[in-house]
Amino acid sequence: MVATMTGTVQGGLLETLVSHQKTDAFCLEVLEGIHWSDDGSWRNFSLGTDRVLRYQRPEDVGPRICVPAACCRQVLKAAHGGDVLVGHPGVTRTTAEVSRG
Repeated sequence: MVATMTGTVQGGLLETLVSHQKTDAFCLEVLEGIHWSDDGSWRNFSLGTDRVLRYQRPEDVGPRICVPAACCRQVLKAAHGGDVLVGHPGVTRTTAEVSRG
């Protein structure tokens, strides 16, 4: 399963996400669907000009970056300030932070 996040991703995290998108089983299935599609999208997924796999439903404000399963912990850690000792700011703030990237 792949989580999604919106917003801008800082530093090397984006490179890590893109790297894992190329090896994640779910992402590979999506990338294959996009490859064989006529319009460059498949089931609301698309590949940007920057080669980042994104998901966007028609009602979404903007696209969300697909987060491969292997990267979920890194994204959550980054959303919590990069330090596990920071604590949990709550579901609402964490969700907002992940959405902002």
